[in-house]
Amino acid sequence: MHPLHDYIAGLIADKIKDRHIVVMYDPSKELVPFFEEVLDGASSESDVRIGKFGSREAKLVVFDGSFLKVRFAVEPLTAGERVDDVVIYLPGEERNEKTSLLLELEKAGVGYTSQALKKMARHVLQKRFTDVAIDEMLKSDALTYADLSRLATDTGPADGAAMLKGMFGETDTRALIASWLIDNKRDDEIEKKGAVPELRRTVAARIGLELAEDADLSKLRKIVARYVLANDFRLHFDGEGPAGLKTVQAPTSKDHEAAVQNIASRLRESRNAAVYETAADEVQAQLGLDEASIAGDRLRSADTFRFEERAVVGKCFQFITTERPYDARSLMGSHIQSFWVERDPPRRAVWEACRLMIEIGELAKQVKDTIAKANGKPEQWVARYTAVGPGGWFRLDQAQRQLEMLVSGIDESDLDEAALGKTRALYDDAARRMSEGFIKVFEKAGWTVPGVIHQTRIWAEVIASQPKPLAVIVVDAMRYEIGAELAERLHRLGEVKLTPSLACLPSITPVGMAALLPGAAASFSVVEKNGKLGALIDSSFLPDLPARQKYLQARVPGAVDLTLNDVLAWKNQTKKKLEDAKVVLVRSTEIDAAGENTENRYARSIMGGVVDDVARCLQKLASIGIENAVITADHGHLFFASEREES
Repeated sequence: MHPLHDYIAGLIADKIKDRHIVVMYDPSKELVPFFEEVLDGASSESDVRIGKFGSREAKLVVFDGSFLKVRFAVEPLTAGERVDDVVIYLPGEERNEKTSLLLELEKAGVGYTSQALKKMARHVLQKRFTDVAIDEMLKSDALTYADLSRLATDTGPADGAAMLKGMFGETDTRALIASWLIDNKRDDEIEKKGAVPELRRTVAARIGLELAEDADLSKLRKIVARYVLANDFRLHFDGEGPAGLKTVQAPTSKDHEAAVQNIASRLRESRNAAVYETAADEVQAQLGLDEASIAGDRLRSADTFRFEERAVVGKCFQFITTERPYDARSLMGSHIQSFWVERDPPRRAVWEACRLMIEIGELAKQVKDTIAKANGKPEQWVARYTAVGPGGWFRLDQAQRQLEMLVSGIDESDLDEAALGKTRALYDDAARRMSEGFIKVFEKAGWTVPGVIHQTRIWAEVIASQPKPLAVIVVDAMRYEIGAELAERLHRLGEVKLTPSLACLPSITPVGMAALLPGAAASFSVVEKNGKLGALIDSSFLPDLPARQKYLQARVPGAVDLTLNDVLAWKNQTKKKLEDAKVVLVRSTEIDAAGENTENRYARSIMGGVVDDVARCLQKLASIGIENAVITADHGHLFFASEREES
């Protein structure tokens, strides 16, 4: 049970021991909860039940309005020579020593009126609190047995918070203060039960803030919130703080500092987040804090106020602009879990853009450093570009595409123009060096790369050897890094193998698409006829899509030709076409069309969607039994941030 119950039970047990029969009057019904605890849910068909009072058990009869009923109930227990231990409890009744129908029982045993509940509680509380503190705790007339039980149960520091702990259901006063700061719904109860002094004492003991006695709870809440948030902020930066903080008292002990940070952390829990935002914004405005208040690299975390994460990411942008990507990564890494970033999706996008700028800066430096030491073998250039892991040069192209996709949807005011400009310049320089360096060694090697499969051999060496039915998905302008991203997505669907291939020159759609057709390995050349440039396989001239479709049907009878959209939005007639197909050719032109026919910012958003669409396409095909696929491209692309001439 609890100390108050044990104390009252002990008083009754002593009387049972001495007189066996105890008739107990309780005019105020204060002890009804106590006797409910004594019975602990015990029920009986008779009016007599067993109750436990400390170490003693006794028959218990509770008065329900009829004295005669009580007499009849206890008569068998008290009429013999050996009297049972009996307790008769009369809630709401005054003792009358002259006319009571229970007078004989009282004379045989003991009859008395219970002490005032507060008096009994005082005896229990005196073991831990001073009389002055107890006077404050028991001052309210609204205290119930449950309230006093909680006061007596408190085993925490003697900080006067026992009443509050009962109200809030918290044993930790840090959690109690946090709950009170978040929600005012218990304010009326705190005032009614006279617990305001306890609240002031708790705040002073736990976080070192003395509160005025004449302020109402609403005002006290604002004062405590300001103190907690201002000092939570003060405790996580290096050096002298902003001028606005000088108006707020600082904690004077390590325990107070730790409690402040603990309370602030509780306030930021997801269930409290909306209320915390409002409170933090209000305190930030009161203290006059903004991004100019403190340099982002002086903050050890960015959780207290909204402006902090902006200050941190702003400093990261500065590091990027001055080509210090490793400093930027270090700063970002220690702040990436910011409360404000998690709460605000547009800000998450800004931080992700910053991360990609850092990655591009690091990768561009790695690429340029390696190029400076590169030898003249093109196969080594391909190996460096396609290397698995973070060192592969294709990661630079991938990060640049992802960045440009991302910034197209971010408000320009949230991005640092200088950092973005520097990042684009670093990428452009690295991409130029890769292109120029590779072209030199490629030309010197006679336009061949040993060990890398040529585009014209893909059908003969890869597609022809696959189990049927087979899907051949050709994505126009899908460069290697997009294929690598797609491969990562597909690993959960089954076995995936990623292989680089060498595109035909000139790397344009009519040439690249024809190079992927059957027969290209044996006979392939690029010719001009009637003003059109195209590929020649055997004697077939293939300058455009209709010519290639006709050629495929002649070489692979029954092959089904579909667009990516045909599969994604298929209807019954589309699925019917595929029932007996051995080879299904699926064409995607979204990337190439976006790059050639739209502004860059629209092209960026389309490119990322193709990866998702191809993955969905494969799942749809697998659902009807086409479980094997070869995914390839006619050519890649260079993707610059600004519009370029076609050359």
